[in-house]
Amino acid sequence: YLTAIRLASSDRELVGALVLFDETAKPRGKHDHDRMRDYGSWVETELRVQHLYRGQERLLEELYMARHQALKDQLTRLWNRHAMVELMSRELQRAERQVIGTGLLIASLDQIDAGAEPETAQADAMLKATADRMTTAVRPYDALGKFGGNEFLVMLPSCPAGAVNDVADRMLLSVSVEPFDTSEGPIQLSLSIGTAHAGPNARLDPEDLIRAADSALSRARGAGGNAVE
Repeated sequence: YLTAIRLASSDRELVGALVLFDETAKPRGKHDHDRMRDYGSWVETELRVQHLYRGQERLLEELYMARHQALKDQLTRLWNRHAMVELMSRELQRAERQVIGTGLLIASLDQIDAGAEPETAQADAMLKATADRMTTAVRPYDALGKFGGNEFLVMLPSCPAGAVNDVADRMLLSVSVEPFDTSEGPIQLSLSIGTAHAGPNARLDPEDLIRAADSALSRARGAGGNAVE
């Protein structure tokens, strides 16, 4: 008995098939075919993630070779705002062909006043430590950037709407997992995070998504910080 499910790329082009051979020749019911479709969807997702990962690597390599120094924040070595907007623009164009969408986080470090440019070595050290800890909470093909002042921006390609807040919660934990040592003793770092999501065929400009996440960030700050909205 033979069952086959076609596998398609993100552009719905045929890339292969998932084939089941069963020597028992037992008739298959609707439940069995539904399971096969589920397996096929899982394999398609894995193939697309690998393709996305390779595409992201190629894109970042191109950006690195062309304008690496100009696109990096000098303190944290994360992408700067200009680089993040460019990456978002390309990702949102690509995401119009997807069925999952793109997530965005804007996070601010609660221990530094919003809107103020850090001017002390301790503030710089806190921001650097925060950036390092946030990096551990994202996937290899997510993009993490310094947004200015005490803020960071995280782009989550091919991320379902329901998973965006999960990533934000994981980021809260990664930043607060251990105290940060200062000359006046250890302090606990925490974030306020605003989230947004662009669904398939959203046709959003990067600044539209940024404004949505920034509005949510304001609510997280208003709730007292160390929160996700």
